[in-house]
Amino acid sequence: MGNSQPKKESVHVEELTAMNSTGDPEKGEYERRWEYGKTLEDEHPGGSLSKEELLRVGDTKAWNAFRTFLSVLFWICLITMLGVAIYIIVSTPRCPPAEWFHKNNVHQVYPRSFQDSDGDGIGDLLGINSRLDHLVNISTHSLLLNNIFQSDDSGLISGITDFKDIDRNLGTIDDFTKLVDNANAKGIKIILDFIPNHSSDVHPWFLESRNDKENEFSDFYVWADGNKTDPPNNWLNVHGDSAWTYEHLRDQWYYHTYTDKQPDLNFRNEEVREAMQNILTHWLKIGVDGFMVRDVSYLYEAEERLNEPVNFEYDGETEPYNQLIHSKTLNQPENYKLIAEWKKTVRGFNTLGKIRTMSVEPRGSLEATMGYYNDDMENGADTLYNFQLLDHLEEDLTGFNIETLVKEWLIAKNNTGYNDRWYTWVIGDLNNKRVASRYGNQYVNTLNALVFLLPGVPINYYGEEIGMESLDDDNDVLKLELDNQVARNGSMRKREADVSDDDSKGQGNNTVPSTTVSNAGPVQSSTDRDIQVTTTPADDVAPVSSKVTKIPVQAKYVKPVQSNVEANLSPMQWDDSTNGGFSNSSELIVPVHSNYKQINVAAQLGMETSTMALFKQISNLRRWEVSLLAGDISSVLVTEDIYSFIRQYEEWAPYFVSLNVGDETITADYNALDTRLPTEGTLVFTTDTEREGTIVNFKQLTVSAGEAIVVQF
Repeated sequence: MGNSQPKKESVHVEELTAMNSTGDPEKGEYERRWEYGKTLEDEHPGGSLSKEELLRVGDTKAWNAFRTFLSVLFWICLITMLGVAIYIIVSTPRCPPAEWFHKNNVHQVYPRSFQDSDGDGIGDLLGINSRLDHLVNISTHSLLLNNIFQSDDSGLISGITDFKDIDRNLGTIDDFTKLVDNANAKGIKIILDFIPNHSSDVHPWFLESRNDKENEFSDFYVWADGNKTDPPNNWLNVHGDSAWTYEHLRDQWYYHTYTDKQPDLNFRNEEVREAMQNILTHWLKIGVDGFMVRDVSYLYEAEERLNEPVNFEYDGETEPYNQLIHSKTLNQPENYKLIAEWKKTVRGFNTLGKIRTMSVEPRGSLEATMGYYNDDMENGADTLYNFQLLDHLEEDLTGFNIETLVKEWLIAKNNTGYNDRWYTWVIGDLNNKRVASRYGNQYVNTLNALVFLLPGVPINYYGEEIGMESLDDDNDVLKLELDNQVARNGSMRKREADVSDDDSKGQGNNTVPSTTVSNAGPVQSSTDRDIQVTTTPADDVAPVSSKVTKIPVQAKYVKPVQSNVEANLSPMQWDDSTNGGFSNSSELIVPVHSNYKQINVAAQLGMETSTMALFKQISNLRRWEVSLLAGDISSVLVTEDIYSFIRQYEEWAPYFVSLNVGDETITADYNALDTRLPTEGTLVFTTDTEREGTIVNFKQLTVSAGEAIVVQF
């Protein structure tokens, strides 16, 4: 009685039975049949239909037809999507195989002249860190820092005293780590100058090495016997002086490619090679994205201390260094092997999210230069620092000269089997007058555009994006007495006249056919016409003597005052405040140019027609337009004033480029010169911004003096 369960309320349960008047269940007609006495829980536990009942309901003609329709629709949609995907894959042009160090343009910065953060008059790493947004604003994604290692105080370009530490004037390792982290967060890669060829003469290694012949570091440098008055042989440093200096402490001579303050390391010593490997590893662990290895052509010297042969074609018009053929001191076979070892070290730090790079700065013949690519791509330089425009364009700015220099480089690359490798174009650095000072303000935008529009990786020198000028010797601000030793100190680049290679012999006038030079293929004919360019017939090499020990230095060559390094290291001009916003110090390492109130970053912000705005625009155009990034190049019209060409990568949209480096407006029928050009095209870039975006007629296309245009067709 007390344990009796509450009586469950009996409910009617609806049972569906599919029937019609004749009992055909396929008609889907239902009759309700009621049964009394069963509870909901008894008939349908959980309140739902049983599996059997669901199957009975679902197994009808209507439901079967609906399921069939959905199944067919699904497969039609799936097949359609697959077909569309396949069509897109097949019809879309193939993208070029390019890493970040191919896509990014590179901004080369001399750290001591970029931004001072602590008021000592010297730019530093924290200063660079504070200006990263400027690089983002001009669409720059790689930052190349000139030497930041601890160095002596012998001059602006000095010798390294510690390869593993930051120069005390620039900051600390922590400052550098912050710079790398912040730059990477903003999409900017950090590349370091690596200068392994030599150290300072006050480096601890050299201080020990010079003491005697039997200590731990005695073989770290290149030493040779000789009497106290005559050097071991006739080898010259890059300034044309003897490359040997006598050290009385060990009664021997030491070798130096540059000044006697910068002795060459001996890479035939395994301990030196291991030390440099450790240095690379040290900076890779800190987080650098890559290296620009400077002076790679000078790393090894021949083991035999024989004289270098005389260059009998030397006429005194160029640097005295060119008096000799540098067969014993330039691009020795071991150089290429050492670079391959270093590349393996760099490549060993690649991760899924961080790819490292190694570029090199070679000198000598183009054929010797190309060897640093290495037959094994993974163990060769990713890019080569290209001196063609820096060394040979000089003040003779013509369309003919530009085309000749471009062709020489690309043909040499293809002829040596490295047609698919990348390289750089440079038109300004710390050893050369700025573009505005060399060629005039009228051509700054055009030459900035040239570097971006040629096939390869553009390297720009800080300040060129706003048209800065070098310090002239008559500038009111420049009151420096440029010491000849300091001015010649460091890695001042010279053109080597290695006449043992065909590409460095005398030049005359020849007719060269218009060509297409590819990043991934041989040189091809592009049109049926010929273009007149200046080339060089190869003459027989004069016999040389290995017994000459002293070469009379001809006085005909006079080094221009403006080539002094200090003139090209003036501080970055940020605004019109004191010292151009570079520093609040009253004493600067180099004075600011007197035109900083007119030429500065702040003045050009927001100006669509400014040099900086055009710089950013052409940078973005190259980065995102595949044909401008990796396309082949073929000349169209080349004259004294005009250099024009077409860039195209496979099936991607082609671009026509024309640069007027003359002083007159030129109108030409480009359509008649190249059958690939249609009647019209869209002007996507011009330094004359008023007509940008307009439709232009290739049959009567006008390019003003100092103008660069890019037309998509």
